[in-house]
Amino acid sequence: MRDAPEMTSELPKLAWTDRPATGKRVTYVMTTRNKLAYLQESIPRFLEAIRTGDEELIVVDGDSTDGSREYLADVAQRGGIDWLLSERDYCEAHALNKALLAARGAYITILTDDDVFDFGVLRGLHDYLDAHPDVSVAYPSGADTRWDRPPFVELSEENDVLRIRAAIEDTTRPILFSGLGLTFRRDALPEIGLFDLNLRRVDVALSCRLTASPVPVAACTAIGYVRILNELSLTVGMEARNFEEKKRITGFYGGGGYLSGGYLLREFVKRVGERLSPAERGNGEARAIRLAATAPLSPAERIGLAEAWLRDANAGRAVQFVRRR
Repeated sequence: MRDAPEMTSELPKLAWTDRPATGKRVTYVMTTRNKLAYLQESIPRFLEAIRTGDEELIVVDGDSTDGSREYLADVAQRGGIDWLLSERDYCEAHALNKALLAARGAYITILTDDDVFDFGVLRGLHDYLDAHPDVSVAYPSGADTRWDRPPFVELSEENDVLRIRAAIEDTTRPILFSGLGLTFRRDALPEIGLFDLNLRRVDVALSCRLTASPVPVAACTAIGYVRILNELSLTVGMEARNFEEKKRITGFYGGGGYLSGGYLLREFVKRVGERLSPAERGNGEARAIRLAATAPLSPAERIGLAEAWLRDANAGRAVQFVRRR
């Protein structure tokens, strides 16, 4: 856990609640700390994709010391970031809560500092929520790349509409899904709740809480992101601790398993698959590409590879939304 912030009168404790209304349709929120090499690649891509007319970008930095703070301040000064807060925080959940409370868009979508997103898919979530005002939360499918285990890089993706539907429709068990691209109505925040500062696996905790509650949630089969697990990732750096925490969280909500690539619980998918015919399982093959890494690839090269794969993976893909409750 990060060091606790120094509570002095200089800290803008209510800065995130004092923002005036912006009239934006969407607020993209992102937290970061000491990821300069990735920020220099992701931020320009985000700014190119975000529509300044009806979308805004909020960034909360945990008082970075690697030049990220200065880089972000420069981007904000030039108008690229609509709202920037840089100060010490307790943890990722603390930073995310500040961002959520500062958001003024009708919809809030979570971005991350070292991953790749398909903004067309993310806007599809916004359009779906427009068309279904009784649904509070929508999330995309996704894929993973692992760069912390040389000399190979594994790019894996699972997409099985039938299994997603089976898991979504079984309301007796919670579902785990990634927080990348997670989108919800800002006015639904009272029923969704904020992130728990006592937990590091913020997306595990939130997804379990949401799918164990009466909150209406919809899953999208389009691939909204590619996660770039790297040496600086919180998920990688504390993998053993994260795994134990995940077991505690899922146990509290009635069981569960490991979620691969932003989709469904692996064990739950296995059980559901046993009840499906071979024909029904036909489109559910997991795809994995193992690439020999003859030399360490830079963040720019990693992101470029993920972007190219994401474009190909979504080309011509039939998009479906599957609703729970």
